[in-house]
Amino acid sequence: MVIGGNGFIGKAFIKKALKNNYKVINLSSSKSNLKKNNLTNFKVDISKFENLKKIKIKKKIDHVINLSGMIDHSSDMHKGIQLIENNFLGTINIIKFIKNRKIKTFINIGSSDEYGNSKSPQNENKIENPLTYYSLSKNITNNFLVN
Repeated sequence: MVIGGNGFIGKAFIKKALKNNYKVINLSSSKSNLKKNNLTNFKVDISKFENLKKIKIKKKIDHVINLSGMIDHSSDMHKGIQLIENNFLGTINIIKFIKNRKIKTFINIGSSDEYGNSKSPQNENKIENPLTYYSLSKNITNNFLVN
C-alpha cells in the first residue's frame, strides 16, 4: 500500500513496483490518472479517520510506504495547522487504519527540510532543526514513529 502515490516520488515508486509485478493499493488525496492492472486507487483525505474507515480493502497488505504529505513552506500559522493535521494526524490515522493487519514493513518518508539549513548530505544522526511548519510536521511525525 502506498500513501501519497500521486505525487512525483509516489508515481515513480508505483510504476516501478508494478513493473516488478507487485500488487499496489494507492491512497491519495487526489484522483489518480494512473490505471494499470494490479493497481487499486482510492481518493481519500487521510487527515480524517472517518474517511479511511469507509475504504474496504480485502487484500492482504504486507508493506506500507507513506509518501504522503501536504507541502507548504510559508510561515502562515493557519497553513501550519493544516500541515500538522495532514502530515502528523494523517499518519496516525493510517496507523489506526492498518493496526489489525499483519504488516511486515512500514516505511515513512520524511524530508531533508527537517534538518533546516545544515549542510548536505543529511543523515539521521544530525540534530533536526525544522524551520517551517512543513518541516516541523514531518519532524514530529518521524519522531513519533521512532519512539
